[in-house]
Amino acid sequence: FESGSNPGSFTTLAPGDSTSITGWTVLPLGVDYIGSYWQPGEGNRSIDLGGNARGGLSQFVPLVAGKDYDCLPGLGMTPVLDTGGDVFYFPKNKDPKVTEAQKKMAATLVTKEVQVAFNLKKGSLPMRADVDLAAANDCMKKGLAILDHSKAVFPSPIQMIDRDSINQINDVVTAFMADPAMTAADAQAKFAEIIKNAPK
Repeated sequence: FESGSNPGSFTTLAPGDSTSITGWTVLPLGVDYIGSYWQPGEGNRSIDLGGNARGGLSQFVPLVAGKDYDCLPGLGMTPVLDTGGDVFYFPKNKDPKVTEAQKKMAATLVTKEVQVAFNLKKGSLPMRADVDLAAANDCMKKGLAILDHSKAVFPSPIQMIDRDSINQINDVVTAFMADPAMTAADAQAKFAEIIKNAPK
């Protein structure tokens, strides 16, 4: 964060600001860019992500799927997918102009071009199989291949398991990633126990 505009003591940066800190874009809710307000752990500047609200920063890293990194669906020997999805709701109303606008929006969202662009940004799969794969990255192509030619496609866990059990699974995954002492066998055992005790 050393390169950018001088924050003085500190400066609150607005969401979308991509010029104040070189190479970084401020996420919704903003951040405080700290200069002399306190002593940073290293260098001369730091960031307060919890200024007026919980904010964040993002940085574009120009990596190519299949070249600079790989996609491992399911993280096991057999590639698998879960079929969660996004839902857009349009409230019913009595204004025909609003209804017409909603229909245009819905029609736009399901076009091949928007489906590819949206899912490339999100890191997911389009809802239709006839998209232009020339625009798809390696991860999307792998996912579509599994979806089209594999039986290893499952409903999203949220459709099958209660929220408390999902939270417990997330806790196990977080602990496994953070604790080098936890073995894969330990994580698998905890996962199996959670599934065993989940409400039927």
